Amino acid sequence: MSSEYAKRSSGDDAALHREVAELASAKASLSKELDFSRTANKFLSSVLDTVDALVVVVDASGRIVRLNQAFRQALSAPGQKMDGRYLWEMLLLPDDVLAIQTIIGRLQAKQCRTASASFWLTKSGNLRLISWSFTVLHGSGDEGDYIVGVGLDVTEREQAEENLRINKERYQVLFNSVNDAVFVYSLAKGDQRSRLIEVNEVACERLGYRREELIKLSPADIERPLITAQIPLIDHKLRQQKHALFEAVHLTKTGEEIPVEVNAHLFSLYGQPTVLSVARDITERKELEEKLRFITMHDSLTGLYNRAYFDEEVRRLEAARELKVGIVGCDVDGLKLINDSMGHQAGDALLRAAAAAIASAVREGDFVARVGGDEFVVLLYNIDATGVKRVMDRIRAAIAKQNGAEPGLPLSISLGCAVATEDTKDIHQLLKEADDHMYREKLHHSKSARSMLVHGLKKALEARDFITDGHGERLMDLIDKLGRTIGLDERDMAELRLLAQFHDFGKVGVPDRILFKPGRLTEEEYAEMQRHSEIGHRIAQSVPDLCPIADRILKHHEWWNGQGCPLGLAGEDIPLECRILSIADAYDAMTSDRPYRKAMPPEDALKELQRFKGRQFDPLLVDKFINVLNQ
Repeated sequence: MSSEYAKRSSGDDAALHREVAELASAKASLSKELDFSRTANKFLSSVLDTVDALVVVVDASGRIVRLNQAFRQALSAPGQKMDGRYLWEMLLLPDDVLAIQTIIGRLQAKQCRTASASFWLTKSGNLRLISWSFTVLHGSGDEGDYIVGVGLDVTEREQAEENLRINKERYQVLFNSVNDAVFVYSLAKGDQRSRLIEVNEVACERLGYRREELIKLSPADIERPLITAQIPLIDHKLRQQKHALFEAVHLTKTGEEIPVEVNAHLFSLYGQPTVLSVARDITERKELEEKLRFITMHDSLTGLYNRAYFDEEVRRLEAARELKVGIVGCDVDGLKLINDSMGHQAGDALLRAAAAAIASAVREGDFVARVGGDEFVVLLYNIDATGVKRVMDRIRAAIAKQNGAEPGLPLSISLGCAVATEDTKDIHQLLKEADDHMYREKLHHSKSARSMLVHGLKKALEARDFITDGHGERLMDLIDKLGRTIGLDERDMAELRLLAQFHDFGKVGVPDRILFKPGRLTEEEYAEMQRHSEIGHRIAQSVPDLCPIADRILKHHEWWNGQGCPLGLAGEDIPLECRILSIADAYDAMTSDRPYRKAMPPEDALKELQRFKGRQFDPLLVDKFINVLNQ
């Protein structure tokens, strides 16, 4: 029993010793593991505390389990206990709280393995934007899952991106709000063409392209310098001086040309030579320049070259080695007569008609200028005497055609010519020769020209409504009867008939708005109507055939009592012919229809003459006139 017990006891002790030894070994191993775990934990904490990123570990409910030193400093609470607090208690904005709660819920529900978000924190007293990345960390055994969040301060980066975005927006606003077309393009290099990099909205609208279309083109497709030879110079200035200012033409999608002023600057973009080109539409400026250039060279009334440009052309001809030119001098006849009788508007119309007639007769490339009030000069290049004569014949034919079309505005031009020979060296001598010939012609046909003008003016007068209808014939019949009754001789009767025919000649200068006004005239209109006797006087003075009656035309509206016009003569100071004419003219006017009234019966007209005798009319002549009519 004892030996068996001893054996059994000895076996049990050995087993017990083994168990004790295993337990001690396990305890030692556990102690080592715990020491390693504590060491690893300290190492992990040390590592987390050395990184600049914010690190936080939360449990499934969102409570903080661990956070590193950077996170504590970011919260301005390096020694404060944070374990056990909810992560969203650290956030500032309500929307951020809701967002982090949603993220933790989705991660715990395994709806996703990672999630990212940005939240605002107060870091060291400053508002900072932290970009977070969250990941699920699965626990071992019964240990639950954790969520690890790593955050980076992106405030400066976000601010830089925001500034970049703002600057880009500002650039786009500025780029597209400029009234000029702006192009950015690469500079040509070798065989490689320039290509557009960017264009603004104005450029697209002006040229008629969509941006997608325009950006595919080369600057050479849409821009052409005014002078092709300038292209190398422009390129040289750009490369050497980094700047070039020049004028060019932009070609629209439809082929229209737009003049522009281009301001180009060279700069480096990503190491590549690039041009910023600002093109201003100068259409209005070019039109104004053209108008100013035209004004400096042309006569404003006729559109022909003016005296200043004519003198410049003469200086050019003087400098020429060989003088091959013909000259035609032209002088409009009777311009003063037209101005005095019909007004300066009619005179201007006559000058324009003369200019058109002369210009229509010359060859393309010849030079026509108005060098004085009524003087024109034609310079005919590379021409002989026969050619000059043909030009003069064409001018005369054009004058005849003009007079056929406008008989009321008679055009007469005196012409003179000179042709350079091999011996001619002085252009001024040639001009003088043409001028002398022109004045000789003017003297030769001045009388016929004046007669033609007078005839034309008379036609213009007769064409004006009531002045036709037999007024002149009736008037001559009345004065003839009265004149013979009082014993006028044939010479006086001839002048009286001429006066009856031309006394109202000055009415060609009275505007139709007054002459044919249906109502009463205003004081200003009446004063202008009274001027017709002065106009007629000036016309008659310039025409030899009418000179004898010029004084009578001036005075035919004087009154017996001195209240007439324009001189206020009275009684017998008024020429007899004028006193006779005024009675006959008044009677015919009263018994004829006028724009402002109907004709009155003859007996009423005679009563009016009786009423005004001694005031407007010579009383003795009125009585004799009534007797003549009664007989």
